[in-house]
Amino acid sequence: MSAPQEFRRVALASGDGTLVDRHFATSPSFHIHDFDGQSWHFVEIRQNPDGACACGDGLTHRSFEPLVELLHDCHFVVAMQIGPAAAISLFQRGIRAHVAFGPVDEVLRNFQSSSKLQHPLPKQRQVRA
Repeated sequence: MSAPQEFRRVALASGDGTLVDRHFATSPSFHIHDFDGQSWHFVEIRQNPDGACACGDGLTHRSFEPLVELLHDCHFVVAMQIGPAAAISLFQRGIRAHVAFGPVDEVLRNFQSSSKLQHPLPKQRQVRA
């Protein structure tokens, strides 16, 4: 008997929840979906705390702290575009960034069929003393 698969939480950069159509830093909202190993479940909408742009102070890793904190419990972020500084900020918190564009159902279906969703994130190795 295999162990139950853990859910995966995905944040989609979307203006209206029907399309993944926004740049990560300027998305007004993120639509959160969970995958339980069988199907997707809509969870909630989270509003961008900076309104429309996370990069008002230039492109540094600190520019994205409010958005990364907003998405702290997500395993993946999918946006139409994600710049390198944002992707690094997400990765440092254990969140994988992916780029996609299109209808939410199609993006989730394609994401589900990829190996990125089927395998858990690498866990830190225990160091023995």
